[in-house]
Amino acid sequence: MLGDNSLKFKFIKHFKHYLYIWRFMIADKYQSQGYGREAMKLVIQHVKSKFNAEELIVFTLPQNKDALEFYRKLGFKPTGRKLAVGDLELRLNLK
Repeated sequence: MLGDNSLKFKFIKHFKHYLYIWRFMIADKYQSQGYGREAMKLVIQHVKSKFNAEELIVFTLPQNKDALEFYRKLGFKPTGRKLAVGDLELRLNLK
């Protein structure tokens, strides 16, 4: 967690070949200004340099079209897997 709760992300689990980010959130007043994109690029760089992960995995609700488009633009691809709580899984190949 960073700063004044404007940006949040949590690494929930690091497995041998992949790393999960359970939630990545930008406060409403900072959305659509490029902060989320730049922050996620930094997260991706951090994961590549610190962990030997092959994939970065994120989750979002299927009705959150803005989040789905956000992740798609960064190269994440839906896997078709849906968690019991309803979240969709998206993966980014890091290799």
